[in-house]
Amino acid sequence: MHIVAKEPFDPKKHPAVAQADQSIRAFGIEFHSRYGVLAEYRMMITAVETWMPRGLFWHIEKIFFDSKSGSMMVTLKERDCDLAERAQQIAHILKLHLGDACASVFVEDHLEQIIAEGRGA
Repeated sequence: MHIVAKEPFDPKKHPAVAQADQSIRAFGIEFHSRYGVLAEYRMMITAVETWMPRGLFWHIEKIFFDSKSGSMMVTLKERDCDLAERAQQIAHILKLHLGDACASVFVEDHLEQIIAEGRGA
């Protein structure tokens, strides 16, 4: 009789939850997860769909969630107007509704300069 050692379950590597390093596009936004975990994609898409007013998510180019650091990076589209106030609203809404699942939310402009952030209390 041959006994095969089982590896411990790792939710970041299990085929039922992994998306194999692919991004998902919804509402004109490109969603990324560091480990490709479907639950993370669902969490981001649900937060945008449920809580983010159209006038705000219209400015978002992409969202990246890093479960290792517990942070989210939101990149805004290039616009001719000042987006600082909208960026702060986006950071606040996402941090409020993601709660403990996300320690901090950073919003950067199209030039990759952080212009707003939302952090836990």
